[in-house]
Amino acid sequence: MRTTSQVKVCGPCAETEPSISSPTTAETMRKTMSNRLRVRCRTFVWSCAISVSVCAVTSRVLTSAMGLDSWSRERLGWGQAGAGPCEKARRGQSRYGVVDGEGHLMEFTFATAGRIVFGPGRFADLPDLVSGFGARVMIVAGGHAAALPGLDVLGSERVLVRTSGEPSIPQVAEALEVAREFGPDVIVAVGGGSAIDTAKSVGILSRNRGDIMDHIEVVGRGVPLEPASIPVIACPTTSGAGAEVTANSPIVSPEHGVKASLRSPAMLPAIALVDPELTLSSPPAVTASSGFDALTQCIEPYISVKANVLTDQFAAEGIRRAASGLRRAWTDGSDLAARTDMSICSLFGGLSLANAKLGAVHGLAAPIGGMTGGAHGEICAAMLAGATRVNVETMTRRDPGNPALARCDRVAQLLTGRPDARAADGVEWLSRIVADLQVPGLAALGLQRSQIDEAADAAMRASSMKGNPIALNHDEVVEIIELSL
Repeated sequence: MRTTSQVKVCGPCAETEPSISSPTTAETMRKTMSNRLRVRCRTFVWSCAISVSVCAVTSRVLTSAMGLDSWSRERLGWGQAGAGPCEKARRGQSRYGVVDGEGHLMEFTFATAGRIVFGPGRFADLPDLVSGFGARVMIVAGGHAAALPGLDVLGSERVLVRTSGEPSIPQVAEALEVAREFGPDVIVAVGGGSAIDTAKSVGILSRNRGDIMDHIEVVGRGVPLEPASIPVIACPTTSGAGAEVTANSPIVSPEHGVKASLRSPAMLPAIALVDPELTLSSPPAVTASSGFDALTQCIEPYISVKANVLTDQFAAEGIRRAASGLRRAWTDGSDLAARTDMSICSLFGGLSLANAKLGAVHGLAAPIGGMTGGAHGEICAAMLAGATRVNVETMTRRDPGNPALARCDRVAQLLTGRPDARAADGVEWLSRIVADLQVPGLAALGLQRSQIDEAADAAMRASSMKGNPIALNHDEVVEIIELSL
């Protein structure tokens, strides 16, 4: 249920006041104001569903910047025994970057989609959002998303491109040819991360010369992309990739058996339209794999060497939402509250990974995905518990003073709901829910034992691995794979 009125996050009081024509007695005024309050409360709750979490995040960041209370110090790793924030600032020990004399973080960059529209039922806003860009609409739809009501009325001219499976170089090249021939004013992506990544790739390549092989990393020439793109409106139908707020697209090269990326700030969608109702039809297996991908994309940025005070707030809230919603969404796909939790987790994971870094799970997911053709979410789900275990054990053994260990304790507390939980409890929670939600291992996804060393070598060169809280050696990466078979 939602209202159709536009409500700004900055508060409903800016709305035009209705006139009062009845006698201005005290009782009439009281009733009038009471009615206004009820209407505004209903509108505010549904039209700004995400604002509660965003406002909480914002207030925590501001609190941190204006005094570093215990909540903030804990998340900054400054609440532990030893030096306080000022002492750490003087000693240059903050892992976040430049800090001032009081320990306040002074250096980080945050980028995201031009606009985020969130809430159950907000997909109905799509025609109005599209109309602001022009009349020629290209729709990139994955799975059954092409049948969603409302797509057939977008623009006065439209073309539909269907996607399936992980985006590949041939698939993107074919969609790019359609776009260059049709000349859309806007591209609407409806589907999982694969459909959205295809649309983002087509959008930016349409405004650049050459083809995908001129610009893709690793397997192509890697020519930097010009910062121009056809506007993309991204509408996810799964809660996983967070591609609606990221600035890259991982693409499979069947010829080389690897995944490589197109990457540019201009690939951030113009609008991220996130409606949890679109995820209600996701089957349990997709709910699990995409959900674990979303959870991974909150955990890895939270313990990353590139984490910052802003991404911490999104990542922590995303972890908490997944702890509450993932099992419930898998058990009962019609549970809208659980689906909303997971949509927030996915969105916040995308915001976090785009502005911090990832880690071992994603470092391994790219080469293993290229080798096996397995879905990205399934691969991440298979490795999350094993990678977390190896990271914790390796830091404990080789770097017991690593501040990420305290962060792993905090992850465990968010997952279990226990204030006394430690990192090992978080690992156990992850192992148990992976088993309960029937996540297949890497062997079931097609990885052969003969490929383990090759996958480990490729992962150690992956850009995602640079965010891992500790540099893993070959044997430790192999251990993650073996634990995940």
